[in-house]
Amino acid sequence: MSKSFSPSVLASILRTRGIEPDEKVTSAAGQDYGYVAAWELPDGDYLVAYGNNGETNYDVADDADDLACWLESPDLSALDTIIQTANVRGDIDAAADEEAEGPFYIVKTRSYYGPTEESAFVETDDNIGGPRQFAAYADAQKWIDAEEEGVYCTSHNESGTPTYTIVSE
Repeated sequence: MSKSFSPSVLASILRTRGIEPDEKVTSAAGQDYGYVAAWELPDGDYLVAYGNNGETNYDVADDADDLACWLESPDLSALDTIIQTANVRGDIDAAADEEAEGPFYIVKTRSYYGPTEESAFVETDDNIGGPRQFAAYADAQKWIDAEEEGVYCTSHNESGTPTYTIVSE
C-alpha cells in the first residue's frame, strides 16, 4: 500500500523533521514580499513552497533553476511587471535611454537594513495616486535632480538615500 501526500503535507513533514530546503530564494523586497523554498525529491522533481507572510502555496516542479519565477505573476500590465521584477529580482530591465519615446516614469528604489530593496513608481501629487508620467526623458531627469538636491530624511530602518531609474513601457 503506497501513501501519497499533498505538497503542503509533505512540506510540513519535511519541516517537522528538520529537513531544510535544498534551495531558497527571498525576493529583493524581503521575505514579506515573497519567499520560495525547494526540496529535491527522490524522483528528481522538486517540492516548491512559495508565497509571502500572508499565504504559502505548494506545488511540484521538474526543476529549480529559476525559483524567483514562482513569485511573479504572468498577467500584469507592462508597468506592473517593471515594479514586480524590481521587487522580486532586484532588477529594473526597462531602464529607458534618452532617445526613447515616452511616456516616461520614475522607479524609486529604497534600501533597508536586512538587506531589502523596495521599488515603487513615483506617484502624482493629486489624491488619485498612480505613476507620475513624463512626456520627455529630460523632464523626468529634471524631477530627479530636484529630489536629489534637497536634504533627504531616511525612514525607520532605511539605510540611505533612494535611487531613481527612468523607465518607459
